[in-house]
Amino acid sequence: MHLKQLQSHEQVVLVGLYYWMINADLQVSEQEEERLAKMRELWGDEHWSMLEQQAQAKYPSARALALGCRNVMRPDARQCIYEELIRLAGADDYHPDEIKLLNWLALTWGFADQDAVDKAQVASQAPEAITEPSEEHDSFDLFG
Repeated sequence: MHLKQLQSHEQVVLVGLYYWMINADLQVSEQEEERLAKMRELWGDEHWSMLEQQAQAKYPSARALALGCRNVMRPDARQCIYEELIRLAGADDYHPDEIKLLNWLALTWGFADQDAVDKAQVASQAPEAITEPSEEHDSFDLFG
């Protein structure tokens, strides 16, 4: 599946997760900016801006976005979004909060055993149990 084949609600979840991932370490790297520019190019500025607005309105917090993730039901869409988030996280060094998000999403979407992220790196950077996004993530704006 290609990103452009995502349904509208899946696109909004993708954008929300994209910004959560970008803001996980509270700073945007040059590599993340480049990845974001590629997404804007893929979707077109107008459509991407519309998706950003929808994601901001629909997912004002990490908890709201976590609930929205559960509405992505198609396995191919889940996999497509997850793989794009891995590419985004890998654009620079994996941050522990990015790994936590990827682990949580993998568990939530039912493919926690996949090797999309190097398990050695996951184990070294995020040994904690996979948990629901915490209130600490609600304290910052997902859309920075």
